[in-house]
Amino acid sequence: MTAAEKEARLNQIPNTIRRLDLSESRLGELPEAGLGHLSELRVLNLEFNNLVSLPKKTFHGLRKLKVLWLTGNHYGEGEPVFKRMQKAGNRINELHPEQFHTLEHLQVLLVHHNELKKLPDGIFDGLRNLRVLKLLDNPFKPRLKKKHHAFRKLLSKGVLNQLDLDEDSGDDLEDQMEEQGTYLSDDPVDVDSAPDEL
Repeated sequence: MTAAEKEARLNQIPNTIRRLDLSESRLGELPEAGLGHLSELRVLNLEFNNLVSLPKKTFHGLRKLKVLWLTGNHYGEGEPVFKRMQKAGNRINELHPEQFHTLEHLQVLLVHHNELKKLPDGIFDGLRNLRVLKLLDNPFKPRLKKKHHAFRKLLSKGVLNQLDLDEDSGDDLEDQMEEQGTYLSDDPVDVDSAPDEL
């Protein structure tokens, strides 16, 4: 399938959809125009799509998006699906400074198990509702620490509950959002009852 055909198929997705699972869709790349037409989208899964780069405006316009999966291959070598997933896993190696611009409602961002070496200045500045950020298993140089300038605003606001840089501390908050039904609603997560991982 050509890039134009893939873009046409993505453009056919109704703009009223709230949850979109495109994992293992073999996209390879996303359209330059982005996915902003999906204005009601709350949850987007782009795992296992052989993504290496993302156009700057991929997510611009997804103002209601709450959960974004960009994870690479998170399966271990001993697991039966490892080889298949290794071939399909994302290997995102760069993020644009405005990559997540307009995602003011984003609460969960999963970019672990990719090939990121650095974080652009201000990349998370507009994410004032972000509660979970997973960046582990990326070859950052130098190694990321919680005092990194990219996290300064997130941590100073006191909203971020989980920042995974070295190991995965679990999916408690994500599971809670799923159980409460806040994944697909416009209701905020009750931060007071959310697990405190930091």
